[in-house]
Amino acid sequence: MHAISRLFAVAIAIAPLAAIAQQPQAPLASEPTNWAGVTADITDFKRKGSTLTVRVRLHNDGGKDTYVAFTYEKCYLIDAAAGKKYQVLKDDAGAAIAAVNYGTDDWHETIKAGQSQTIWMKFPAPPATVKSVTLSIDNTPPFDDLAIQDAP
Repeated sequence: MHAISRLFAVAIAIAPLAAIAQQPQAPLASEPTNWAGVTADITDFKRKGSTLTVRVRLHNDGGKDTYVAFTYEKCYLIDAAAGKKYQVLKDDAGAAIAAVNYGTDDWHETIKAGQSQTIWMKFPAPPATVKSVTLSIDNTPPFDDLAIQDAP
């Protein structure tokens, strides 16, 4: 009986940790999109070496499934102080270094009501002296003055 009590006590202690691990990461910034019911949350905006990685959680808060087509040609960073624009990086074959569907240079998916999809993209990193930029992504108002997180 004593072993069962210990097992029960461990289960009670671990259950809240599992619930915390399943909660989505709090966004750095959020904007409504032009897709019905879909919000774009920036969950990661990190500079490491010469690249800056962006993760975007697209969450459908609407009451019905929504088809989202995301074009990386319409995504860029703006360093307003330097007057510089940074496009999504491309590989040697000219394909976007980003979450893409096979055979395309974009991402498209139907996001079910109440569900989320996470996409990512890589940009050339602005100089280390640049601490924030504007992020513009497809079908979404710009994320102004988004703070860059420097990875260790």
